[in-house]
Amino acid sequence: MAKKGSNTAKPFKYRGNWRIQVTLANGTRPCEDFEKHAVAVAWGNEQLVLANSEHAPVLGGPTRATLAQALDHYACHCSVTKDGVAQELTRINHYLEGAGMPLLEAVTNGNGGCTVQEMEAKTLSPEFQAYVDKRRAARAGTFAYKFRLAKMRCGQISNADIKGFETQMINDGLSESSIQKEIALLKVFYNNVGTLNWKGLENPCLGIKLGKSQRRFVHLTPAQKMALTQSLQECDNPYFMPLALTAKESTLRLDTLVNMTWSNTSVEERTAYLPTKTGTRPYTLSKEVQTILAGLPQAPDGKIFPMSKSAINSTWDRVRLQCGLPKLQFRDLRHLGATDWVRRGLSAHQLKQVLGHDSIATAQFYVDLVGKDLEDALDKASGNAGVMVMPAVFPKDPHAHLNQRRAERLNKSKVQSPQESPTPESTSLPRQEISGELLQDIIEPGPMVAAKPSGKVVSLDAFRRKVA
Repeated sequence: MAKKGSNTAKPFKYRGNWRIQVTLANGTRPCEDFEKHAVAVAWGNEQLVLANSEHAPVLGGPTRATLAQALDHYACHCSVTKDGVAQELTRINHYLEGAGMPLLEAVTNGNGGCTVQEMEAKTLSPEFQAYVDKRRAARAGTFAYKFRLAKMRCGQISNADIKGFETQMINDGLSESSIQKEIALLKVFYNNVGTLNWKGLENPCLGIKLGKSQRRFVHLTPAQKMALTQSLQECDNPYFMPLALTAKESTLRLDTLVNMTWSNTSVEERTAYLPTKTGTRPYTLSKEVQTILAGLPQAPDGKIFPMSKSAINSTWDRVRLQCGLPKLQFRDLRHLGATDWVRRGLSAHQLKQVLGHDSIATAQFYVDLVGKDLEDALDKASGNAGVMVMPAVFPKDPHAHLNQRRAERLNKSKVQSPQESPTPESTSLPRQEISGELLQDIIEPGPMVAAKPSGKVVSLDAFRRKVA
């Protein structure tokens, strides 16, 4: 038990380090030296907490727990309650990998909830493994920095370490949105260390300005849509293509789709009562979705799409690589569906209801992006413009074409340039020899004036008389 009224002593400089000594109720006075002041303070607070066995810090405190160990605990107790648990676990797994710890995955239980458990070993297809290796090679510096942070004690990570991490991600070409998500994970974790009973630990992410997430623009050409459809038709699981088509036509998220059951869905009445990111709400099925669901058999577990999220993600990885769209994400089907509904004539207010949003801002974004009224207005205005002449054939190599045109222009200027002009000394005449007639040839007649060396302005006629 810590001594009543005792406070952590302040660290002091000793032989180039920060020394701190605390006095406990049992009379002992533990002492330790640290390189950083903040780590010394955290250790002192930790000793006082450890003296009270009823409130011992989780994982031994920030001076003992590594970042990977702490993130593992955070994933199981905090990430699991979030809607974006799968995405957050993907980022946390990078730190666990760097520390040689088992990776985690989110699993939906029978009650519609979620649990975090160790991920089973998976074998990726050669194509997808090559894609993953290529992306990692392009971000080798970022992963090396993550692995280094993963092995550091939480109390040792400083603001300079986080700033260096941000700089490394910028140098590796990560988008502003990706950098924002990586820093936000660490920032939120450190903001929640109170739940670990860690005292006096400063958040090293403070002062790091987070960028803004960018809206994801997804567009597929007719050929790409055909290739995607072909890949979906070749899937072994007969439920996967109906799942993907329903995701696009309904714009429902994957978490909602995997929890759809025949008991909360009426195909005949085209209604469903579904748990979504914004809460459980009624949903109206389109005719396209009604047709898809009407052709599905009812699985024994009562789910409309009896597939786990891990199986869905693995199948989707094979599909997108096979159709030549490795960057297309399953959630992009929701974006494609939203743009298609705008093209079919839905207003922003109607699309907001389809997307299940409380605000109309996102729906308005899709309306502005593909609004038919604006397209018609632009086409009508273009009809009043003149004819724009374009090159008959665009050059195959623009850089070589640019160099060729520059060389032609240079040669043309050399041919048209006059003979070398005499030096200024050969044309200069003494001031007194410049006649009025010569000045007339040089200067255009008119109400011009010339300035005397003294700076006074005189008329041009007076200047001519003086020179003559």
